[in-house]
Amino acid sequence: MPPVTNGQFSYNIDTFYVAASGGQIHRRAAPAEIKALYDTATTDNSTPDHPGHWYEAQLLHYGLPPSKVKATAKMRLLKAVQAGALSVPKESLQIEKNLKKEWKKQDSEEKPQANTKITSTKTVTTKTVTVSKTVASKTTESKTNTAKAKAAAKPAATKAVAKPATIKTAATKAATPKAAPPKKDTAPKSVASKATAKPAAAKAAAVKTATANPAKPQTAPAKRKRASNDEGTPNQPQTAKRRVYGKQTQSNTNVPTRNHPEPSGWSEQPGYQDVPPSYEVACGMKGEYLYDALDDQMDIDDANESEAYSDPPSPPRTLKRTLGLLNGTYEVCAPDIENEWPHAMPSDGITLSLRLNGKEVWGEYDFGMFEGVLWMPERPMRPSFDKIRFKWRGRETSEGQTSFQDNQEGWIEFLGDGDIVGMISCYGNVHFRGQRVDSSVRTASDLRAEWDGYNEEEYERERRARWDNNLFYSVLRWNKFSRT
Repeated sequence: MPPVTNGQFSYNIDTFYVAASGGQIHRRAAPAEIKALYDTATTDNSTPDHPGHWYEAQLLHYGLPPSKVKATAKMRLLKAVQAGALSVPKESLQIEKNLKKEWKKQDSEEKPQANTKITSTKTVTTKTVTVSKTVASKTTESKTNTAKAKAAAKPAATKAVAKPATIKTAATKAATPKAAPPKKDTAPKSVASKATAKPAAAKAAAVKTATANPAKPQTAPAKRKRASNDEGTPNQPQTAKRRVYGKQTQSNTNVPTRNHPEPSGWSEQPGYQDVPPSYEVACGMKGEYLYDALDDQMDIDDANESEAYSDPPSPPRTLKRTLGLLNGTYEVCAPDIENEWPHAMPSDGITLSLRLNGKEVWGEYDFGMFEGVLWMPERPMRPSFDKIRFKWRGRETSEGQTSFQDNQEGWIEFLGDGDIVGMISCYGNVHFRGQRVDSSVRTASDLRAEWDGYNEEEYERERRARWDNNLFYSVLRWNKFSRT
């Protein structure tokens, strides 16, 4: 039975789901399960992280502002866990209750139809058995008639050419009970036939004998021996062909398998291995949804991303003779951002600005989907491959989510003459390369003021505004559904 739905929510069997980006549906994870994801002491680093749409679905389940960006969705869920605000809204609980009731109603209506189908299947099976018995009866009758005709027409095919006494002895043996299958090539009842039978009569006997074989599989070895001892070459193709059709009722042993290889005269075919494992086993899905399993395998966790991008992007890094000017705007190339969010790229490209302030460096970045300020406690003194660490605070431009945690870090290598290579952890580990193009940059005091503006009070104010907006539209959708 298909699941029952209400907008982006659905219910099937005993589970409540919500649809995230791309139609991906996920159940609601328990609060303890979500808290365990952020507990580094108990989390297994070898286990792949959930995909981005899983975090988005949990935000929808718990009434939090959703985000299609994995890093943002993950951060919002963490904030809710830390604030103890991980609770299911009453509206979601009511929708779940209604969908569960509707699903049980439809399930109870489906059960009588299922019983009817079972009865119909039993009737068909009974008819099939009856037909099979009839066919077996006809086959037995045909076998008896064929055996009788064969016994009446078949001449002696042995060495009984010399003495009449030998012929009489053969006739006496043939008069034994008819039900027993002949195991030797003895003479038939008809003694009137001459011992010098024609080869054509022997051919007819061989054909009739092969026809009777399907009804008596146990006589198949004797029939094959007789066919091979007959006049041979003209009869062999025909006898072999009929033997294949007769054996199909017993077992398909003439079909090449691993235990029954092809005869040497057949064209060689490539051997088949064991049946390959199912798709779920091959992918290690372990019962989860297909798109979850595929996305989990393709989704690289933070540790793997660090290894994959351990070297900065090309062109190769080379140290210049002088450090050059630091103050100014840098044109930046970041393939991770350009490929992931091409629609959010600024018209003049992504940029980074730096401003010296004594021994420290303040900066500003505009990476399309992400913008904010950075602070570097120590300035570089010479060209070097050393990674100069910095901290950053900023905002996701699509939904206005601010980030101000102390563990938000990055680094820059100053290669000299305005050439820089760096990494910022605003979405995973985003690597970039830049070149200084001009000297325009904001003052250090202005950048410091913006830094101070990214704080918890501002975050809560923006969160409440987004929540009120999302709640308003959720109520509208629910009212529309109730009227229908």
